[in-house]
Amino acid sequence: GALTTLGLAILSITIRTVQEVVSVRRVRALEERLRPRATVVRDGREREMDADQILPGDLVLVRPGDQLQADGTVSGTGRLVVDASAVTGVRGWERLVEGDEVLAGSVCVSGRGAYVARRVGRDRNVLASLPGRTTDEDRRTPLERVVARVLTGLLVVVTIYVLILLAKYARLEVGDAGDALVDAAPVIFSLLPTGLYLMIISTYATNTSALARMGALVRSAHSVESLAESTVICFTDVGSLSGLAVELHPLPAAAAGDDAPSAARLRQMIGDLARNVSRPTPISKALTLSFDGELRPVRWSASRLAERGWAAVAFDDDDADLYVLGLPQVLARHVVESRREEVAAFASSTDAPGEALVPAEFTLAAAGIETDVLVLAHLPGGAASAYRDLPDGLLPLATVSARRRLRQEAIAVVRDFVEAGVRIKVFAAGDPAETLRVLREAGLSSDDEGQLLPEGGLSRADLEALPPHEWHQALRDFRLFGGLLPEQVAELIRLLRADGHHVTVVGDGLTDLPALREASIAVAQPSSAQAALGRADIVLLDSSSSALLGVLRQGQKMVRGLLDVMKLNLVLVLCSAILILAVRLVGVGFPYQAGHGSAVSVLAITVPSLLLPLWASHGSVSSADYRRILGRFVIPAGLTLSLAAFAVYLIMLARTDSVRTTQNAVAYTLLFAGLSLSVFIQPPRIVRTPDGGTRLEARTLTMAVV
Repeated sequence: GALTTLGLAILSITIRTVQEVVSVRRVRALEERLRPRATVVRDGREREMDADQILPGDLVLVRPGDQLQADGTVSGTGRLVVDASAVTGVRGWERLVEGDEVLAGSVCVSGRGAYVARRVGRDRNVLASLPGRTTDEDRRTPLERVVARVLTGLLVVVTIYVLILLAKYARLEVGDAGDALVDAAPVIFSLLPTGLYLMIISTYATNTSALARMGALVRSAHSVESLAESTVICFTDVGSLSGLAVELHPLPAAAAGDDAPSAARLRQMIGDLARNVSRPTPISKALTLSFDGELRPVRWSASRLAERGWAAVAFDDDDADLYVLGLPQVLARHVVESRREEVAAFASSTDAPGEALVPAEFTLAAAGIETDVLVLAHLPGGAASAYRDLPDGLLPLATVSARRRLRQEAIAVVRDFVEAGVRIKVFAAGDPAETLRVLREAGLSSDDEGQLLPEGGLSRADLEALPPHEWHQALRDFRLFGGLLPEQVAELIRLLRADGHHVTVVGDGLTDLPALREASIAVAQPSSAQAALGRADIVLLDSSSSALLGVLRQGQKMVRGLLDVMKLNLVLVLCSAILILAVRLVGVGFPYQAGHGSAVSVLAITVPSLLLPLWASHGSVSSADYRRILGRFVIPAGLTLSLAAFAVYLIMLARTDSVRTTQNAVAYTLLFAGLSLSVFIQPPRIVRTPDGGTRLEARTLTMAVV
């Protein structure tokens, strides 16, 4: 028995360690695939290398679309337009010249140049401002604390047992009570440790494996339980609930007698252009997914959407036209004069100064975060020349709008979250009124809005107008917040946790790091920034909110399964303790042998301990109720079973006057009762089938009968 327990303990540690190492390696492999690289001039040669290979003093070249990988100062005559909002939290772009400071994590949106690296690795500003994960990883979940208390109690019993053995070895007098404990110890420990250790290792291992199949990488063994404990889930972007819909709107022909291309032809033009630009961008990738096209021989191509707001392609075939796709405020200056006002009307109201800058909304819209419009135009016969800048005389053909649409499962998923006992908070980047407008256009019905967002949204200005002591009430009243600073989002999450909530935050950008840092558990996606991936406890491989719901339910099943197995273990331990004490008090022998205890342990505890977590149902379980849930089942069941076993012992001993026969009867009673306990822990129930029907699920009853 002792060797079995020791072996299972070693197996427990091994499985937990291997599971976490494999999970971390998979996350690191994902991070490696997403790791940005930099072009560094070292020893007079240009070299491509990872960010962690940059050294202080290296000259790092920067081109449009590059993400800066080190802190430093601009060098040379180049001029850069940089978006540092991901680092500073301040929206807007900044023009940098020689001597200006640059921060790692910023993105070059226009211009070419270089900077000298000053702070690299962990010395960078973006990492120096963030504490490590140590304190988060040291926090135990409520269920782990319950298990720890049980194991601590066992440790006390073991300590007493060892002291008594040492006293007997030293030939000290310990009395009849000490002798009774020595006799009882093998029976007690033949029941409990094996099942308890196996319960922990098998439940964690099977659930981590199930999550891997669902597309979730778990950083540590208790992360799923932490998610299941969540009472509030915060989304830092509405993108988890909505998707991108790209729509084409043909424009009328330039003259009354001209033939305008058909919608099918326009879709082909956009699909071909997106597939043949010289440098793919998030915008071209989104268009590629939305419009059919083909790869064609290219005579000339320019992909300048990021820095100048337009892209153009001239094909090297019988098509003699030049095709251009760009922002309306940019193309309005280059279309034929009679169409300029028409095209300019599509321009965003947040134009940036100068043609070299592109509004931030455009980049976000290309990634599917906001709403914006592009214009498709062509220059007849323009394929014969190459152009440094857009030529004049373009003819507009169509507009392309990238709009939000609700994911088909989004509303159902939100309802399922609510039914699971989880409150939803959404922190949108823009004004909440605008976010609501976009969601309504995307398909949010008035009934759903009234049910899910009854109070509307709260803006940054409205929040700042409230006294700090009223922020708690605002958190209770509102589910949608818009335009908040990263520090304000983090403060609201701190308030939620101060109110006793277990908060999960789903984020992906550097501006989400303060919120992720304050969360009880952090969740990221593969497209997340490197810092967000490093901060995440769980990485989802699917950006859909339904993936998170699946992980939540799996975590709830794990928690309920662990509680079920703890009920089974503790009932039999309590029964054993009371039974041994009762038999010893009446002084008529011992209830059963150690071999009987091993058989009961395997058949009534070990086998159900492997199966109950697999059969558990999902549902909300509050950590505050753990003691009540365990106590309400364990105490009455343990007392009843011990009294029944004691009665069997007395009756059989009186009838047969045989201790061995009596011990066999008690062992059979405990075995039958242990299997019956599984049925009471997970009674037969009616469950819904995927096709909408119902069926009876009685697995524990089948196990007990078999």
